[in-house]
Amino acid sequence: MNIAKIIPPRIQIVTTMAAVVFASTLGGELFATPFVVLGSFYEGLSSQLLTVFSITVSFVGMAVGGLLYLRFTSRGVAYIDLTKPSLITAKYVATGATAAILVGLIANVFVSVFNLPFADGPVVEFIGDDLRIIGVFAVVVLLFNAPAEEFIFRNIVQKRLTSQFSTTGA
Repeated sequence: MNIAKIIPPRIQIVTTMAAVVFASTLGGELFATPFVVLGSFYEGLSSQLLTVFSITVSFVGMAVGGLLYLRFTSRGVAYIDLTKPSLITAKYVATGATAAILVGLIANVFVSVFNLPFADGPVVEFIGDDLRIIGVFAVVVLLFNAPAEEFIFRNIVQKRLTSQFSTTGA
């Protein structure tokens, strides 16, 4: 009995894409685990450095999960949309980045001027008094997080979902 004839194609694609997201996230965690374990054995290693490195490696693991999906489904690397950005795309990126920075600065001014409370969280606790770590995180997000997520969610998940659903529905 062929299961592909029993389960409707839309259900197959949605469950497959959910599995891809789960597997790539799990792959990322598995890639990062050795570095977390390493940190527990060597007290001399900076916990911040190991945390940043394990986060970085987890994004590499996500991308490897996506590449494995492409390999096992015979889609190959050609399935990935890699094009040289146009000048208008570069302008959108620059405008968006500038707007994000301005919104952050304006929010910071409001918090400072009006002495507004802000929520502490694990990121604030992790950064502590070392503001250099913010720059390190910015580099990690730019070079590893954003490409890995774009690859998984836009180049695999959204692309596969649009094969069965409308672009809006996907």
